[in-house]
Amino acid sequence: MKRIVSRLIAGIAVGVAVYVGFSIYADVGRVGDALRSFHWQYALYACLLAATNYAIRFGRWQIYTAQYETEAVHFKVSIENCDVRPGERLAINDPGRVGVRLAGRLLPWPEAARLGELAPESLAVPSGSRIRIDYPDAADATGRPGVAVKLQECFGWAETPRLADGRVPVLFHLLSPARRPLAVTDDLASFWSGPYAQVRAEMRGRYPRHPWPEDPWTAHATARTKPRN
Repeated sequence: MKRIVSRLIAGIAVGVAVYVGFSIYADVGRVGDALRSFHWQYALYACLLAATNYAIRFGRWQIYTAQYETEAVHFKVSIENCDVRPGERLAINDPGRVGVRLAGRLLPWPEAARLGELAPESLAVPSGSRIRIDYPDAADATGRPGVAVKLQECFGWAETPRLADGRVPVLFHLLSPARRPLAVTDDLASFWSGPYAQVRAEMRGRYPRHPWPEDPWTAHATARTKPRN
């Protein structure tokens, strides 16, 4: 809104400057006579035509972007300070990952301005850690965003987090204390209620210094080992 007002003021200022210039160059009376004899309805018609043109272009743009809307956004690093315009295709190279092509999908406005919210770089887990989210390549139509995190850092987490405004659940690769895979799930509630009991039975003897509570729902999530006696 501020930009529109500032542009309107600038336009008025330019118009006044042009009028003053003509007044200085020519006779003021002649300029006034010309303005009075001008058919102002033509100016109104011109404004209506311009407004109609912009309305048609806006409608066509909405139809075009809707055809290319996707349910998820795929990229591998944060895109802060990136100037994203409606419908642009993203191809960003992060200096820390030279040569890696970061895939972007064509998104309609205003989703294109919310990429950091729709597909964040990392995920906060109950232990307090932030775990990097791995996104599949843009060419992988069946790929899922996922995180690899130690099982103990997710105790008490009943609802699986979702990305893209709740449309895409995060795939969890739950790891042992040695960061070896224990389970893969996109339904944490079902995991705690079922397979966790078998994982606990197999792992608590192998990793006795790490917590393996009978009730994972109320256990304290942690990335640390048990204190020594």
